[in-house]
Amino acid sequence: AQVSDDLGVPITIASITFGQLAVPAPSPPPLPPPLEDAVDWVVFCTTSTSAASDPDLLPASSVELLSEYFASALPCCVGLANVQTVRRSLRGSVCDFEYDVRVFVRSNVSAEAIAAEASDLVFSLLLDAAFKEPLRIRDVTLVVALVPSPFAP
Repeated sequence: AQVSDDLGVPITIASITFGQLAVPAPSPPPLPPPLEDAVDWVVFCTTSTSAASDPDLLPASSVELLSEYFASALPCCVGLANVQTVRRSLRGSVCDFEYDVRVFVRSNVSAEAIAAEASDLVFSLLLDAAFKEPLRIRDVTLVVALVPSPFAP
């Protein structure tokens, strides 16, 4: 095809036919991170213990042992996979650490029931009797928390 520009100069236009282009559909917005009901609390050291047995015969606390303890001591069906325990270093305390505990509510046990159990003084005293350090529980709260990635370290 031939056309002229504004000055009358002929211009040849080549005709090119393209196949039908498929325009990709826009990608959906990213999904929000999954959230679940959970119960949080802090395990801390006290200055005295109520342990009736010899502390030298008890295990020292650790992330693994506390997670196992809470999974077995809490109401039925909480399960070890639903207990997340993180050790946090401190300075100037009775112990050099505290533990942040999060229990995800993924069974027929309600968050309120788990919080009530963790808030119970008897539960805290039993925790103290299970470990070498004089441990107690404080700051029990109901939360909606991000579900940790199964690929997280």
